[in-house]
Amino acid sequence: MEHTATSVTADILERLINEQVAVLSSGAYALSGTVKLLRHHISIPPTSQSLEEKAIFSYYPDTDCCRIMLTYLPDYEKLNDKDKSVYQLAFSPAFFEQWATLVEASGYPFDISRPVEQAYSLRMESRAHFDFLIRNPDNKGDFTTALQQFQHAVSLLKFALDGLMLADESNSIPACGFLNNSVEREKILKAQDIILENLTTPLTIRELARHCGMNECYLKKGFKAMFGKTIYEFREFERIKKSQELILSKKMNINEVAMEMGYASHAYFSTSFKKITGIKPCDLLL
Repeated sequence: MEHTATSVTADILERLINEQVAVLSSGAYALSGTVKLLRHHISIPPTSQSLEEKAIFSYYPDTDCCRIMLTYLPDYEKLNDKDKSVYQLAFSPAFFEQWATLVEASGYPFDISRPVEQAYSLRMESRAHFDFLIRNPDNKGDFTTALQQFQHAVSLLKFALDGLMLADESNSIPACGFLNNSVEREKILKAQDIILENLTTPLTIRELARHCGMNECYLKKGFKAMFGKTIYEFREFERIKKSQELILSKKMNINEVAMEMGYASHAYFSTSFKKITGIKPCDLLL
């Protein structure tokens, strides 16, 4: 595999999980003439941060190894160290050139002259598509398997592209050109760190922007582009995730957890908890 692809992979992962990543070895499987499945065995330094299953849609104009890349970071808590691998689907320019007119008329907010990078969560159906490709990376010359591989790859691409179509004002501009600058990306990552360090006493957008040395508008757009959530959505998700851990530890009751996490109202805490998890806080104790 080309050195460029390996370095791009490490760069993408470091932005996604905010940890230094070393790509130890790589392998590539051709699913078709225009689509490849890439597998990278990686090394990540010991960290207290939980590495959750994630996926990220990436395209940068200065990346010549592929036009679009879907990166899948599995849930490592379920795997052994030796199984720490990252999987990518790489779609070459020729893939889209086959249907250039249709791509242009599709309505997808995707402009090949502008960078796009957006993290998103995999639904069960999408995870199943990746699982099939991981289990069957080599079609071994079998036509039926090759067709199945291509079908799964295209389904994953459609899901990622649909994510760019969300009716959300902060997502109406899919590509933030300033994120092509590594210095600006570091500012967004700094904002992520500050949010995680201040979950119990959240900063305002203005305070966060000042700490990062960034324009408020750019901060909001860049954060959404890199993490797939608005700053508020990300912060609430992390607050509720931490709240779940505290409730399950049984060291505090639910009211104490709400107060610890900075919620002024138990009712608001319960509403936010159910909105994100689908259950009430008390259901965790059943």
